[in-house]
Amino acid sequence: MNIWRSLRGLSQVWADDDGFRKAGRPMGWYVFTHYAARWRDRKGQQHPWQMVKFKVRHHTQSYRLTSEHLGAALGVLVDEEYAAVGRFEGKVSRVLDLGGNVGMGSGYLSTFFPHAEFAVVEPDPRNLAVLSDNLARNGIVSRIFGAAIGSSAGMMSLRVGDNPACSSLQGVELHEMSGAVDVSVMTVPDVMRVMGWQSIDLVKMDIEGAEKDVLSINNQWLNHVGALILEVHPNTTPDFIQAQLAPFSLKMKRVGTGREPVFLAVRN
Repeated sequence: MNIWRSLRGLSQVWADDDGFRKAGRPMGWYVFTHYAARWRDRKGQQHPWQMVKFKVRHHTQSYRLTSEHLGAALGVLVDEEYAAVGRFEGKVSRVLDLGGNVGMGSGYLSTFFPHAEFAVVEPDPRNLAVLSDNLARNGIVSRIFGAAIGSSAGMMSLRVGDNPACSSLQGVELHEMSGAVDVSVMTVPDVMRVMGWQSIDLVKMDIEGAEKDVLSINNQWLNHVGALILEVHPNTTPDFIQAQLAPFSLKMKRVGTGREPVFLAVRN
């Protein structure tokens, strides 16, 4: 049974390697990186930062990241889980990225909206300097907010582990985490005030389960949003999220065939 599981795992790694080849990486790059990362995990070693170039649609983009960020890269760059925003090409000037990580989501969206202004919210302090460098390196006009997004402002504990690509707010029990750090929490209206925005054309949301509260409590800001593209996590359901969006004339549907449940919500 373990042999068959290992073979299935190897088959998936090779399939993902093929996806990364389409994203501009050489053959075997992901296979080597994946198994080198597993070896480091067994040895308790840190994952080194590296500069990686990707082909993102018709653009070349460079990101500083570790192998721990490649799960996000698979979703954004290989599965292209945000590709559905292509229907808004030329109509988006303000993008709010909730869950900026190291910038690949904003980078991908910028290939559709090269003249848009981005507000990027990221709570994990380990990612902030790299996020800033990556956005600047790829010419993305942005302002970064080192905070979590929530339904009310204040301070909250961010649960963190060894992997800087995965963290979640206290009370969102999606992952087992060994540590925690206190972070400031902003609301979407807080970000809009700082940016001087009266409305938002597109919200990208990948906030590890916090979408349940953000979209259901103190959510009148949704009146000023044109569209959302978001991942729905297992602590809630698409039906629940749709029920929160419906009063604002936002209708949600699943998009893409990627490994994560990503939905696009647009006005009826």
